[in-house]
Amino acid sequence: MCDVHGDGGTLMPNSPRSFTHYWSNATWHQYAASASASELPDHAASNLFRVRGIQPSNQLYIVTPRHGALYLLTKLRIAAVCDVEEAADLLATAPDLLWEAEDHVVADASTPANFDRPVPLAVAQALRFVSGGEPKPLKFQAEDRIDQQTLRGVRELTAESAARLDVLLPPLQPLYLAERRAMLLGLPGEVTAPALLWERAVRQVTVNAYERNPRARALCIAHWGLDCAVCGFNFEARYGAAARGYIHVHHLRPLAAIGAAYVLDPVRDLVPVCPNCHAVIHLQREGVYSIDEVREMVDHHTVSPGQTST
Repeated sequence: MCDVHGDGGTLMPNSPRSFTHYWSNATWHQYAASASASELPDHAASNLFRVRGIQPSNQLYIVTPRHGALYLLTKLRIAAVCDVEEAADLLATAPDLLWEAEDHVVADASTPANFDRPVPLAVAQALRFVSGGEPKPLKFQAEDRIDQQTLRGVRELTAESAARLDVLLPPLQPLYLAERRAMLLGLPGEVTAPALLWERAVRQVTVNAYERNPRARALCIAHWGLDCAVCGFNFEARYGAAARGYIHVHHLRPLAAIGAAYVLDPVRDLVPVCPNCHAVIHLQREGVYSIDEVREMVDHHTVSPGQTST
């Protein structure tokens, strides 16, 4: 079951609880190597989120100790606490692309990731964590060196300590989770392509259900990636984090060949294409152009409008 922030979700407390989530240095560096500049993190995973009582609307601060200092990556405002399948659905991705863990949180707002943000020693020393009757501080190996083990797992911060960390962070930025999910999963209901001018008409190509299926789409992208199979265009590389994960998915088999009992193979039958190449694929008057045919158009620019391949 997935606890979701918003309509139909769990009732929210008046004051959200705040937690730190430990990342190992290896995870920190791995994520830093793949993240784009000022990326807005949208997800985290652990086996302890539900055990610690984390709920939607709570705040999660991702941290790691490095060389005795505390580093602060980001703050997430949690929209959902769920399993990997539900998290993948909310993020419009494949479960295999998410971390392996029992619990997953998906955020509806976060602060830009910064992998080189040390927490000043005075702030780290003043942090207090909810534990039994008395708030407890971090453990230090020396006066100015944090114990590497003290932040492992998930720990609840006092409200005052969360406020101390907030001073170090820029404001939360909305992730527009629902809108982004709709963009990532949604293809236009139809692709309108101009026919030959002498026909003075347009024809419409309906996008089939396989291309809309979020699980099939996610598995296709997990295998082939997010580059257009025709021209190599990548939305994130061109437009940045706002377009991360966006691509169309094209069904390679003719719709007439697909029966009611057809079992889709997301790797064999689907391929990622950018909207421009997707539209050109459907410009063919009878059927569709193949990936190779449109790739040849891109490479050689020899096919003029209205001309069909042989």
